[in-house]
Amino acid sequence: KISLEYITGKVNAIVSKLIQENQLKAYDDDVLKNLLNGWFMHIAIHAKNLKELADKKGQFIAIYRGFLLSLKDK
Repeated sequence: KISLEYITGKVNAIVSKLIQENQLKAYDDDVLKNLLNGWFMHIAIHAKNLKELADKKGQFIAIYRGFLLSLKDK
């Protein structure tokens, strides 16, 4: 079972901390939190597809890593 509240709380806490530490580009925090929450929920909902594509795990990781690093300020 996927807990929306758990994922949302974790994402919001992490984003808030990174914003306070000036680790992220100057995006609106509400926009960033909403987009990241949607992105992580999408991943959680479609986890079955990740199992079916286990041989492509490295590509998934590279895409996710690239996206997250693109948000980094420095």
